[in-house]
Amino acid sequence: MSASYEFRKGDRPAEVCNHNIQDFTEREHYFGIALRIYFNESGEPCKVHDHGVDGTGTIIFDKLSCYDADKLFEFTNGVKQAIEIKTAIEACDGNFFTFKVFCLEQCIREDAWVCVPRRRWFYLFTPDALKKMLDKKLFEQRIYHDFSDNDKAVRISMEYIHYNMISDGIAFRRNWGPESQKYVYDNVDILFREKKTK
Repeated sequence: MSASYEFRKGDRPAEVCNHNIQDFTEREHYFGIALRIYFNESGEPCKVHDHGVDGTGTIIFDKLSCYDADKLFEFTNGVKQAIEIKTAIEACDGNFFTFKVFCLEQCIREDAWVCVPRRRWFYLFTPDALKKMLDKKLFEQRIYHDFSDNDKAVRISMEYIHYNMISDGIAFRRNWGPESQKYVYDNVDILFREKKTK
């Protein structure tokens, strides 16, 4: 076992950790398709490609140091945008979002956006929003045991997101379009199933 795998695994049994990785990778795949459908129906046609380790959820021990964003969206106008898709239910309680500090740092390095998808809408955070989240004068960086026992994280209130990020144009809340909404609802059992914990 690599040190990186042991860190990611934390206190979870290996079987649970491996299941969680496969589960979240599958959710990211489906949400990647939902985002592609959304962009296409919104007049921004694109293709979506796996961009992280391999997109299957298989543990590849010699690639555990790869922290690329989950998906790469290639728009027909030539723009390419990496997007990290956050699907962990415990990261969103309705009042706040919780993000791992390391993940935000990696997304900033890659100029990637972060997407937090929900049933009827999704949030997109630009690198400028991620930089604001990492401002220690604004947000405490600490371990939240209900989120991750190993990783420092920041907890951002929905109020702050709406009044200090969306209003500043560095984050966006979008409703799914008709086709993308249908796709999310058709796959709701996969996208919002309970996370295995033991």
